[in-house]
Amino acid sequence: MKQYPILFSGLMVRALLAGHKTQTRRIGTKTPYQKGDHLWVRESCATWEGGQRDVVYRADTSENEWDKIKHDKNHGAPWKLRPSIHMPKWASRLTLCVTDVRVQHLQDISESDAMAEGCVRYWRAGTGEEVYFLGPYGAFGTPRYPFRRVWDDLNEKRGFGWEKNPQVTVIMFETQHS
Repeated sequence: MKQYPILFSGLMVRALLAGHKTQTRRIGTKTPYQKGDHLWVRESCATWEGGQRDVVYRADTSENEWDKIKHDKNHGAPWKLRPSIHMPKWASRLTLCVTDVRVQHLQDISESDAMAEGCVRYWRAGTGEEVYFLGPYGAFGTPRYPFRRVWDDLNEKRGFGWEKNPQVTVIMFETQHS
């Protein structure tokens, strides 16, 4: 078993914390990850530089709360804002235990795999119509559509949008809270 860091956006961290996300897709076919490996989640956070190891996670805070943290000098030492890439391992609160790894084209994602990417099913009030959401993306009749929107927001400007149908590594996991 090896340990690796893995980056997640705030939206995906919230899906992990809620227990909705059990898969992630990463661009490309080469991955060091294997069944049994542990991935420690890196997310945007602020750490207190006053001696103790206090952490505030961006995924858990509102814009107003985050602004207060940015400017908090009341305790004699500032918060250090850290983008996910610079989060120290000791601050990680989530570990993903890899259960399987496979390669496929992005558009080959099944409806059940889109659900495992963090989609949530709801029933529309009044009509009982089944709709799917992934964070702010939703009210779609299938989980693939909100997944596609999130994918494009994160990857399209890097040249790996849904329409390009890149090969991706699918990582399945179980989440452990630290």
